Amino acid sequence: MRFWWEDYYLNTELVASPPWQMRFGGAPMKLEVVDDFTAKLTFAATFGNFPAHLTRWEVSCPSPNILAPAHFYKQFHAKYTDKAKLDADAKANKLEGWAAWFNQHAQWGMGVWQFPAWMDTTDFPVLAPWHFVQRPQEGLILLERNPYYWKVDLAGNQLPYIDKFRYDYVTNVEAVNLKIAQGELDMVGQHDVTMASYPFYKENEPKSNFKVGDYVSCMSDRYTLFPQHYLKDDPVLTEIVNHPNFVKALSVAINRDEINESLFYGMARMGQISPMPMSKYYKEKYATAWAQYDKDLANKLLDDMGLKKGADGIRVRKDGQPLKYNIEHAGERVGPVTDKLTEMIVTYWREVGIDATTKYEQESLYNERMLAYQVHCGVWHQDRCTDMLLHIQPQWYIPTGDPQQGGCCAAWTVWYMAADRTAAGLIEPPADIKHLLDVFDQMTSVVSEDDRVKLGQQIFDWLADNPLEVGLILECPAPLLFNKNLRNLPRPKVPIGWDSYGLSTYHPEAFFYEGGKRA
Repeated sequence: MRFWWEDYYLNTELVASPPWQMRFGGAPMKLEVVDDFTAKLTFAATFGNFPAHLTRWEVSCPSPNILAPAHFYKQFHAKYTDKAKLDADAKANKLEGWAAWFNQHAQWGMGVWQFPAWMDTTDFPVLAPWHFVQRPQEGLILLERNPYYWKVDLAGNQLPYIDKFRYDYVTNVEAVNLKIAQGELDMVGQHDVTMASYPFYKENEPKSNFKVGDYVSCMSDRYTLFPQHYLKDDPVLTEIVNHPNFVKALSVAINRDEINESLFYGMARMGQISPMPMSKYYKEKYATAWAQYDKDLANKLLDDMGLKKGADGIRVRKDGQPLKYNIEHAGERVGPVTDKLTEMIVTYWREVGIDATTKYEQESLYNERMLAYQVHCGVWHQDRCTDMLLHIQPQWYIPTGDPQQGGCCAAWTVWYMAADRTAAGLIEPPADIKHLLDVFDQMTSVVSEDDRVKLGQQIFDWLADNPLEVGLILECPAPLLFNKNLRNLPRPKVPIGWDSYGLSTYHPEAFFYEGGKRA
């Protein structure tokens, strides 16, 4: 803990500033190591929600965390290893300086989500149930049980039960479906399954080795549109998007029921961006606000903005230019039917006089353009919507985190997360948005869960009247696939997605095969 705080987060060569959670109250937290098993963290302001945040401070990756294998990282740190040697290692790997070399070994999700190439030759210590062993070929990762894993079952047997497994990385959903049909996969998770393929799963279930799970998605298929409220190169469109009518018009112009029937076989519950109905924060009005299909109302809202239609039926901006509006998305990275969904959306918007288009691009380019404030409207799956994560990372609702994927305004998010909000180049949000962010700070501060929920509902009450984003799917089944012999799986109807870190909160270390064999 001391290494990761003092030698990483407080080292400005490695990190410009600690994450906002570690600066809550306006100053960096203080870490006191009391003894070998006790540490004391002190913040500049009351941080009542700290225990919940701590559950998401991942082990051995910087986004943010609280633990790291210091004995491993010291070999890449100039305080503990010869700087000239580290600089030479960096240069040999086409990096500039020891700090870049260190940070390459501190990638987000290392050993859990990502498997950088250097892990092929480096024995990286983990606390996870399994650890990386080998990459026999590109797209294939082999893992084995961690002999030092720290959990046991009720009988005293050390977990995990499953000794070995492999990750197969493929390029598209069609490749995943082929492996499903051929019985090659024992688990297909929330990034790859979709209700759009539900008939395919059920058709193959009786004759294959898998069973279709009955869960609730808190990620995939929960598509949300994110109109950006600041565009660096287009002040006229920025003004249009910030008009109180515009996002409402975008929302009511969409026929959600048609999307449901066309893409999800009528099995989704459509609605506005909202906490999931199972959440303490949920009110029915959040789900229904501006979620009705009313093309006449959409036209009136746009007319009242002064966006009159030209002879070709396309509305004209005040600078005389046609109202062009583009949806950008990262395709299957967001969800298996992103292309089809966005094509339907632009059709609805064209019907009310918006010259709408949609464009697929690689995730890296999408992220780059979002951070450059060039995206008109982004798309992502709206997770962080259950009581596991909503009160920690409400970034899809208000601009509080990770500006590169979505949210109402990447520029406002950068302002909120900045250590110095007066720095040049930052875009300060308007008063109403700053008030919502202040309410979130109060949510973070208070100790009482009841008080936290009441504060959160103040935010959602305001958003119901003043939508910043356009939600489409309120609730959708998550038909995860599992080998028929797997046991100890999550019980039906629980939420699975980013909020649950996939299956992580349902203890996959306790999964096992009935009879010791996969079907």
